[in-house]
Amino acid sequence: MSKSSKLFIAIFLFVSLPVVADSIVLEEVIVTAQKREENIQDVGISISALSGELMRKLGYRNSTEIIAHVPGVQNFSTMGRGASASMYIRGVGLNDFGDAHESPVVAYADEFYLLPQTALDFSLYDLARVEIVRGPQGTLFGRNSTGGLIHFVTNKPSQEFDAYVDGTFASFNEVRFEGAIGGGLSENVSGRLSWLVHEADGYIKNRGPFPDGADAGAVDIRGQISWQPTEKFRIFAKVQYGERDLIPLYTDHDPVAFDPETGLAFLNPDGVDAVGFNEKQIGVEAPREVWTDNPQKLDSESTLMLLRAEWDLEGFTLTSITGYLDLRRRNIEDCDGTINNVCTAAFPFDNEHWTQEIRAEGSSDRVRWTAGFFYLHQDAEAHPEAAFFGGAVTLDGPWQLETDSWSLFGQVEYEFTDSLALTTGIRFTQDKKKFEEEFRVNGEFPTPASNFTKEALGDLTERTDDLISAKVALNWSPSDDVLVYGSISRGTKAGGFNNGFFSIVEPEDVPYGDETLYAYEVGFKTTWWGGRARFNAAVFYYDYSDFQTFNWLGIGGAISNADAQSYGGEAEISIAPTGRLDLTFGIALLDSEIKDVDNGVITRDVKMAFAPSLDMNGLARYHWPFMNGELAAQVDFTYAGERFNNNFNDPASELDDYFVTNARLSYLSSSEQWELSAFVQNLTDETNLIKTFVFPFLYRQAVYDPPRIYGVSLRIIWN
Repeated sequence: MSKSSKLFIAIFLFVSLPVVADSIVLEEVIVTAQKREENIQDVGISISALSGELMRKLGYRNSTEIIAHVPGVQNFSTMGRGASASMYIRGVGLNDFGDAHESPVVAYADEFYLLPQTALDFSLYDLARVEIVRGPQGTLFGRNSTGGLIHFVTNKPSQEFDAYVDGTFASFNEVRFEGAIGGGLSENVSGRLSWLVHEADGYIKNRGPFPDGADAGAVDIRGQISWQPTEKFRIFAKVQYGERDLIPLYTDHDPVAFDPETGLAFLNPDGVDAVGFNEKQIGVEAPREVWTDNPQKLDSESTLMLLRAEWDLEGFTLTSITGYLDLRRRNIEDCDGTINNVCTAAFPFDNEHWTQEIRAEGSSDRVRWTAGFFYLHQDAEAHPEAAFFGGAVTLDGPWQLETDSWSLFGQVEYEFTDSLALTTGIRFTQDKKKFEEEFRVNGEFPTPASNFTKEALGDLTERTDDLISAKVALNWSPSDDVLVYGSISRGTKAGGFNNGFFSIVEPEDVPYGDETLYAYEVGFKTTWWGGRARFNAAVFYYDYSDFQTFNWLGIGGAISNADAQSYGGEAEISIAPTGRLDLTFGIALLDSEIKDVDNGVITRDVKMAFAPSLDMNGLARYHWPFMNGELAAQVDFTYAGERFNNNFNDPASELDDYFVTNARLSYLSSSEQWELSAFVQNLTDETNLIKTFVFPFLYRQAVYDPPRIYGVSLRIIWN
């Protein structure tokens, strides 16, 4: 059965479920996309929000998995779980694994900026919600958010006691335990402690002498304290530590050939790579099966600290947020995935950064305003290494990066009437970067750009960007249940430096410039059927100047600037036709184009990487009384159309359409103090290609999503 047929059946089952009249309304969704708590239906921005409870019922274990239930969002994890994550919103993202780069889709945890792309990949536990905000958010959230932002919000301490433990057992010997306990420590002090332990064997079979790949190995702990010494003064502190020890993936090995007239790579299933090898020769051509001569390994640890203070002063509230992250990662990779010693690599990376934000916000009868200052300092270093053909060719690219960035920002909302409001905002940012790298091939500098040091090139190793982000938006609410909005935004992302293995000749091409986006968006949000249904939709047009475009040439990659444009839209609907039935459906349409991309042979316009023209998701959940408790049956699906893994749009980098269905059956006790669930992920056992990477040695890496997985979980709650 084709994927399109399975998709049709899934949608048919959703709309065919029984509907019975009942008195029920949808739960209100609270978000902080404008740095204050608001009903999502009252915010004139395209936003999706997933509650912690929904993510648990969907079986999400990792931050990158949230894309499955959010239209218009994709992910590219270049080196597997735990190494890094490149999120895409509306086709905007960065498909590079260089650790000195920053993504145009930024992530925050409790309003703290998670700077390196490695920090975007983490375990999910004890979360209140995640908010996905589409489009440039530079006015309030600032730094580099041309594509949008993803904000993870943890469950906070309160005076009420609550605790839970949650255990999951699943295929591939998966064992996952998480828990939390919190409550009042004194009259004005509350605390919360959360933890997670996650272990599993890998689903990628290695027939060589090494363990299977794509396993799990994580330990996390988080402590939080809230203190309110007076009615007008509040302090919140958080300390979080995490470790990972795992084999993130192995890659299937597919022969490719290059068209001499276009320079484009295409699959050559019966051909061989540069050393005359095809997986068929040793019987490991099946997806998720390899035979490697080298191991893969990833170890990482991170420490995050956050301090937030709020003062209610005369006419306004002053907020200070101080955050610090220390992240260290060590990983080695068999980058050909075969018995031949064609490619091995290592990517050790250390990052420290801290941020400080001070902002004031207030309101009067018709005016709400926010103004603030933001500062960031980053110290990062890495030492990527690679060896090809048993060491006949070696790459060595140690680098250091120092970043200092500060911003001033402000936003004002003015209500002309009770139904019409204007929002204007602006942000000025100054980014300063200092970068040095010594990139050697076989111990020598291959090009003048390779010795990119202050001593050799002077001020070329430093850059300063002065950036302005701005927004004008109009919100019209003809009734309490309808919001119509339109906005024009100017988003900016600072330039940077190509790093690691780069295919650059001239030193002047190592830095790449800042990008500017003008985004135009119109949308509406509606609540109807007496509160039983919500329907939100938005359309947009993006016009990019100097879009930061990454591509891989030869044995190295590089970011350059090119103009680009895209347009599309999203729609989401949530319906509770009865007190027992919940239905959600989301869809996104997208058309994108990057101008004049040169692969060394031809120059042409291409589609953005990870920008499918169509993606959809849906969920149906029905619950009914059973044995003095409640039984619930749930099915959900995710679909993404064809898309390219790279910005050359090589045929060998094209990913076929993606379809996955999951099912879950749960029993909640009458006391609501324990819940037992059984689940199946990838119910129809699809084999979806989720990553490719084309090498010049006549092969591509290929990674497939997990096969069908069965499991059970038990959750016990005290409150």
